[in-house]
Amino acid sequence: MNAPLFATFLLGMFWARCTGTGAFLGLFGGISSSAIFHSLTLATGNVPGVKGGYLGVLKYFPSEMAQNFWLASFAFIVCFTLTLVISLATRRTKTDEELKGWCTR
Repeated sequence: MNAPLFATFLLGMFWARCTGTGAFLGLFGGISSSAIFHSLTLATGNVPGVKGGYLGVLKYFPSEMAQNFWLASFAFIVCFTLTLVISLATRRTKTDEELKGWCTR
């Protein structure tokens, strides 16, 4: 949950071309991909359906920490990529001239 939120925050704060539609859909896609990733993976020693593997087990990780690390990395990359692509595909609401000096007001 935190990794996609962090990706959205980074792009929203430091990339003027980021759009609201891109940020929302990227965040939603990142959180959804995180849920799917968790439901298809399992840490060694855990029972499927309790701490992952709800839909089946495609990948076993050596520990819960490793599973969480890869889940966060995957969700961050998905959110970042979706936000980037969707923002480039949608129309901006403000031009660079309208954004100039905005943070000093």
